[in-house]
Amino acid sequence: MCQKWKQLGKRAGYPECCIEAFIKRNIDDENWIPPNRVQKRVGNGTGFIPCSYCCWKVLTKQCKLEDLINNRKSRKQFPMDDFVYYGKMCK
Repeated sequence: MCQKWKQLGKRAGYPECCIEAFIKRNIDDENWIPPNRVQKRVGNGTGFIPCSYCCWKVLTKQCKLEDLINNRKSRKQFPMDDFVYYGKMCK
């Protein structure tokens, strides 16, 4: 598991289940699985790729996408951020 992606996900306030799902899909910069159409629809261009369960919660109106974000370490409101992204985080 790439600890840097995990740290960035936690810093962004993403749910643990979504962070773990992202890491499982993204082995490294050359071998990754892009978000599916449901994830794209739910994420709505925010950069947050929710896991299948969280997509289901949003689509069934149990919560809003922004309700999934907790303990965010950014001075800006979701979906904006002030994080610095590094090209190849996993090595």
